[in-house]
Amino acid sequence: MSRRKVARSEILLTELDRGLDRRGYAFCRYADDCTIYVGSQAAGERVLAGISQILCERLNETNRALEDLDGWLRRKLRCILWSQRTRPYTRARNLMKAGLREARAFCSAFNQRGPWWNSGASQMDAAFPKVFFDPENLTAKARRRKDRKGNNRLIVLDHSPCGSR
Repeated sequence: MSRRKVARSEILLTELDRGLDRRGYAFCRYADDCTIYVGSQAAGERVLAGISQILCERLNETNRALEDLDGWLRRKLRCILWSQRTRPYTRARNLMKAGLREARAFCSAFNQRGPWWNSGASQMDAAFPKVFFDPENLTAKARRRKDRKGNNRLIVLDHSPCGSR
């Protein structure tokens, strides 16, 4: 199971535990199994129907929250990539290495807008698409290196995981 699925299920089941505690049910939950003790079959069916509805709603909310967080993290990483290059010519050269056409790369590099604005712009989405930040792609294309001040920095080795754009 992926880390994202484990985190999502843990968030969801922790909320389930709290809800069952609040309602006063006797229950026992293991990693992927939950037993709820009720007085009758009718009560069990009511509890099952209520929990199923709550879990489906919470799952949708959790998915939306994680997707929003995932998008924000990708934008923050693009912001860091933009900020690592301080000179516009270097930014343009790196955007061209990432697959942008020369005119678009230079227009983007010299637009005089801040790193956060540029990290959400279409040129950064084209140069560093969603697949670029997948864990298997990111770790394969990056290494750590000390900069001039002796700080560890993440250095991207290959900017174009998806072919030319």
